[in-house]
Amino acid sequence: MAVDLHISERLRKLLPGLTKEEQKQLRANIEEDGRVLAPILWWFDGERNVIVDGMHRWPVVEETGCPYQARKVEVTSYEEAEIWILNHQLGRRNLLKPAEIRKIRGELYNREKRKDAGHGKQQKAGGQIVPPLPDAAEKIGEKAGVSSRTVKRDAARVDALAGLTKAARTAAEKATDAELKSLSRLSAEGQNSVARAIRVGQAQTVKGAIKVTGAKPAKPEKPKRKSKPKPPKKYERSHWMKQWNQAIGPLCRLADKIAGGVGEKDCKSHKLVQEHLNDATEKMQEWMGAKP
Repeated sequence: MAVDLHISERLRKLLPGLTKEEQKQLRANIEEDGRVLAPILWWFDGERNVIVDGMHRWPVVEETGCPYQARKVEVTSYEEAEIWILNHQLGRRNLLKPAEIRKIRGELYNREKRKDAGHGKQQKAGGQIVPPLPDAAEKIGEKAGVSSRTVKRDAARVDALAGLTKAARTAAEKATDAELKSLSRLSAEGQNSVARAIRVGQAQTVKGAIKVTGAKPAKPEKPKRKSKPKPPKKYERSHWMKQWNQAIGPLCRLADKIAGGVGEKDCKSHKLVQEHLNDATEKMQEWMGAKP
């Protein structure tokens, strides 16, 4: 039975794109088989059926009308759908390019670590604290066959790429981690000049392009100082009365604390101090016009 399916741009961005040749080959394979062999997987986001596996095949289905099978997967949010897709892609890493695998590992870690702040949560068993669970990087690394340190480096690369301009991201696809870090420190104008130098053949690497263009790291923006509130005018007496009340309150509490500390809370001296503080407040109210 046909299902009304949709592609989410948010989820599509997680998938490696197909070249024109790969798109033609996919279409030719589907047309040769006369149907889509692998089922298209989807989930309901509350409004529509969203594809989580089969986003490259679905446009061919819509254009050709080839028969297909669709199956629902149990996820409850876009966050879960993203993790499902990334795990699914990681399982197909033998079909992906090294750069694509790194991106998937980094993206997956950035999402998984939100569940436990990147560290395995401790569990209590019979009142005893057991060792922490494997953290997100360890779990992903074990599944992908790499170290947790590699996974974290992949995540740092994903974050650095996200901070680049569109032109710079294209130029940085084959950049080393060190080159990418240097590139991410440049201003947008500097990044684009590096990308342009690589595109026109002035340099073959990001490091060489930075040297050729003389691009310098962007100057850090100075934090804006919060403007201090202007002092009230002399005739704004309510302001000064408020200041008095804010100052006298702690003094009253301190007097009570001292009297309680020495065991003389009801003594004559304590009561006299409180009376003086109350009298001072009344005099201030009269002076500031807060009391007739």
